Amino acid sequence: MRATFSWTRGGVYGLYNWLIHNSDRGSSVIHSQMRFVLAALLFAVVTALVPTSASAYQSAPLNFCNNTSDPVGVAVGYHSPGVKDPADHSVLTGPFVSRGWWLVTVGACQTLDNPFGARYMFWFAEPIRNNDLKLPPSANGLSNTPDDFCVSNWLSPRGAPSFTYEDENVSLKACESPDKDPIPVWITPHSVDTWIDPNVSFTRQ
Repeated sequence: MRATFSWTRGGVYGLYNWLIHNSDRGSSVIHSQMRFVLAALLFAVVTALVPTSASAYQSAPLNFCNNTSDPVGVAVGYHSPGVKDPADHSVLTGPFVSRGWWLVTVGACQTLDNPFGARYMFWFAEPIRNNDLKLPPSANGLSNTPDDFCVSNWLSPRGAPSFTYEDENVSLKACESPDKDPIPVWITPHSVDTWIDPNVSFTRQ
């Protein structure tokens, strides 16, 4: 009676050994050819099962949950595709886009789109209490890191006008232009690797 093979016990390498030892041993030529074919098959299966590049990962929208006792205004930023992107698009090198505001009520969650499939998304959240809120200029300092971005300077518990900025994200100076009313502000965001975990639990800490 022939032996039977179990995936749970053998795995891919067990399959190879089982086929070798339970194949027809009547012909050494056939047996040798079978070894070659099975070795090639084994290599193909193992290559398919082991992640070897960024294609094994997938970007996702950012899921923001408000775990504070106040409504929260949320803005997000991300890079768009650019000519210097690597082949696997693990890093986008195009212009930086910022969008907002989303009003997330107490205990609620909001899915924030990732339209370009960016691996890294950036977010900034500000609690809103009873009154309208205006952020001070350069609300989060005067840094000018590559991922700082520009946001509209007006929030309200009743909501806020939406904004989408691109040219304003070139620099702090481009953001805080006196030509706009109210003047936008330059902030330093938090980052999320959506390949690893696209979820944010905001507790204000």
